[in-house]
Formats: sequence, C-alpha cells, structure tokens
Amino acid sequence: MKRESIIVYREIGIETIERNGFIKNLLEGLAGLAGIVIGARILVGSIIGLSSALGVSEYLIALLLMSIGTSLPELFVSISAARKGYMTMALGNIIGSNVANMLWVFGVAAVIRPVSIAPEVIIVHVAFMLLLSVLLLVFKTSGYVIDRREGAVFLVVYAAFILVSIITGTAQ
Repeated sequence: MKRESIIVYREIGIETIERNGFIKNLLEGLAGLAGIVIGARILVGSIIGLSSALGVSEYLIALLLMSIGTSLPELFVSISAARKGYMTMALGNIIGSNVANMLWVFGVAAVIRPVSIAPEVIIVHVAFMLLLSVLLLVFKTSGYVIDRREGAVFLVVYAAFILVSIITGTAQ
C-alpha cells in the first residue's frame, strides 16, 4: 500500500496510526479491558482460596503473587514502549500506575469497605517508598538515565522489600 493512499489519523513518534486502524485499536483496547476485569475476578478468588488452603495470610499471598500478577501488564506495556523508543511513556506508566494504585484504587477500596492496616506494615512501606525516592534522586545524577546497574539495585531493593514484608507481615 502506498503512503499517499493511507489516511493518516495522527503521527506519534516513529509510528503512524491510520484512521481505518482506529476502530480496530479501540475494539482491541475494549477486549483487553474485558480480559482484565475477568482476570481480576479469577485472580482474587484464586488468591483467597490459595491463602486458605496454605493457611497463610491473604496479605502475604497478595504481596507475593497478586502484586506480581497485577504488575505484569504494566511490565509488558513498559517493555513494549521502551523497545519502540517511548521511554517517557514507560516512565509515565510506572509513575502513573503507582499514583493510581495508592490514591485511586486504594481510595475506592476504602470507600467500599474501611481498610485496617497494621502500623508495622505502614512503616515498612513508607520506609521503602522513601528509599526508592532517594535512589531516584541519586540516580538522577547519571543524566536521568536508569542503566542496568541501577536497575539491578532496584531489583535487589525489591527482594529486600519482599523479605522484610514477609517478616513483618507474619505479625498480622
């Protein structure tokens, strides 16, 4: 197909969205959203059943399994955006997701049913969020680029977070 015969909807970076592809993209987006809703219902039921079967608190199962499951779509979106050269989209996805989870998702959940949180859990989470904020400021000195070494530091901090959360989460 020749470039002149394509009705261009919009130029975005290195890709072109065609007008006749807009409806297809919209339908794919709606199908993905439906998949997320169905998957979420299955995931929550499975997490509750698994925690009951293993005799482990729902908090620990959610911390270890549910958080990874809910983060996988964000991971794939960020990887896809990074491969296409949209690093700001990958960063926006990460920051936006965290802000949405902390404020919007948690806020809606609290409106539906009040949430009781153990003080040691809050202390651990706030300490790690502050640590990550400081790390981002330190890593900023490399010209706002997170390289492999700094990415590895984030993975190590995540592993430490999981271990500390398991230790403090057993008190619940």
